Amino acid sequence: MKLLRRRSSGTSLVDVVISMGVLVVTAGGLAVSVLSTQKSSGQMAQRDMVRTQALRYVERLLGVPYGVDAAVTATAAEAADFFDDDASMPAGISLMALRTPMNGAGWRFGVSGFEAKGVWEVEINGDLDGNGTLNGIRGTLTPTTGGTTAAGDGASTVTMLSEGRTTLTRIEVFFNGVSVAKTLRSAPVQGT
Repeated sequence: MKLLRRRSSGTSLVDVVISMGVLVVTAGGLAVSVLSTQKSSGQMAQRDMVRTQALRYVERLLGVPYGVDAAVTATAAEAADFFDDDASMPAGISLMALRTPMNGAGWRFGVSGFEAKGVWEVEINGDLDGNGTLNGIRGTLTPTTGGTTAAGDGASTVTMLSEGRTTLTRIEVFFNGVSVAKTLRSAPVQGT
């Protein structure tokens, strides 16, 4: 009786198909990873570009005279000239003239030629925490300097004495409704 021997050397069709399947799954995972990284990189580049432009607006607002008369309001044309991307500024413009109403729309504009498409908005007002009111929650610590105001309970809403003053202003820059940069600016101390 003759024994049939199976050939054990070489690769079978099943081995090739399994190897190809593993190779396709691995290459697919690598391709998805590369595409995801490229998309994230593009989003980060756009976010950095928007943040840089927002900081330019903040720096420009920190560089204008503070002003003394809150009754003087910049016109839409003056605001557009102020926020355009050239180096010129309207004559006589001040931060107080650019103030926007609390709970109202800020200065809204688009920037032509800017890669990221969207709407900019700049709010400049005395609502220091940006909550839409002149109220806030006073902390539980007693102030150590600057007055005799008692500590709060950490939960009750009270009128904040620092908000709503013309000598202290919040500047906040939004892009497509998202806050990108914010700072506070105080009026110069008189007599210095």
